[in-house]
Amino acid sequence: MYDPVRLSEVVNEWNTKLPWMKPRYAVKCNPLKCLLSDLDYKGFGFDIASLGELQHMIDLDIDPKKIIYSNPFKDEKALKAAYQYGIRLTVADTIGELKKIQKIAPEMKILWRISITELNKKKDGISFSEKFGDPMNSYGEIASKF
Repeated sequence: MYDPVRLSEVVNEWNTKLPWMKPRYAVKCNPLKCLLSDLDYKGFGFDIASLGELQHMIDLDIDPKKIIYSNPFKDEKALKAAYQYGIRLTVADTIGELKKIQKIAPEMKILWRISITELNKKKDGISFSEKFGDPMNSYGEIASKF
């Protein structure tokens, strides 16, 4: 259940303790339109990863400058739609994604995800360094192709 009073409390605490940081809300966590509208009003940015989440942002008339398209493996149709809407910030961690972005959305700025191998992996835990990020073995290849 969404509690706008609690949201205001959390935002006020954030703004008091971390005023230099502008948070981005992951829309997939809870795409409730009234929550997204309130977050937009309070100055938050947004992190989307799908065409459905993009459509939510369009329906709410969210400024595309406040949105990052962060799916590590972007569907070409969704990437094109995000670009046409005006989103100009995305992420990548593979050369294939760089090429796709360069072809479909050449003016997008890219945050390059890197992975750092965990020294003390938990036996049954998820190793995000194996799932996300470039282990930086491809730096030479990236530099030579772009």
